[in-house]
Amino acid sequence: MKINDLEDMWEGFSEIRLDINDSLQNDFYHWQKGTSRITILKWFNTHLVDGILFQKFSVEQLELLWDEFSNIPINLEDEIELDFYCWKKGTYRFEIWHWFDEKLPNGIAEWTAA
Repeated sequence: MKINDLEDMWEGFSEIRLDINDSLQNDFYHWQKGTSRITILKWFNTHLVDGILFQKFSVEQLELLWDEFSNIPINLEDEIELDFYCWKKGTYRFEIWHWFDEKLPNGIAEWTAA
């Protein structure tokens, strides 16, 4: 699959509405109605190029990812204790925070203060 095809899929995914269970309301590409957002995001994660596939994330998508990240355990050395999308267990958590800081319109400090 070409990067442009994946980007088109990602853009389409960012525009669909999910149901109350955070699942597809309709079929989407090869996913059937009822597939969870997490399952689809994990699939996209397996198709990353150099760790990051897409530069376009909506604020809503970043919020969902941030919420998921908040559930990842961190050890005393500030490293994540589980793989989280493209970041492997042992990644310094501030590396991930920096990624969010770059993606958010006004940075992570202003966003988390809101």
